[in-house]
Amino acid sequence: MAKYYGASTGSPVFESKADPIQRSASSRYRPCMAAHTFNVVYEDAGDGWVYAHVPELPEVHTQGETLDQARDMVKDAIALVLEERGARGEAIPPTGWALVESVEIAA
Repeated sequence: MAKYYGASTGSPVFESKADPIQRSASSRYRPCMAAHTFNVVYEDAGDGWVYAHVPELPEVHTQGETLDQARDMVKDAIALVLEERGARGEAIPPTGWALVESVEIAA
């Protein structure tokens, strides 16, 4: 069941068993969408570029000329992957965990 919220008030307006995507396309109401959280790993890609990838979504790899640009790019890439997975009926993985640490090895 989808809950619809008023476009200007943000207050619940009604609930519907109708497909939320079809209903929102022909209405001034928008469906309540669940938020997803993912880990993003940023790495130095050389020449000032920043490489970003998402361990929970192995198909998400992107880069930016700055950290801020890489952050924007990875958000766009995640959104595209979630849309594609949804279209194929694939599950969205839960938030995992990622750890980056330095390890010193004697020379």
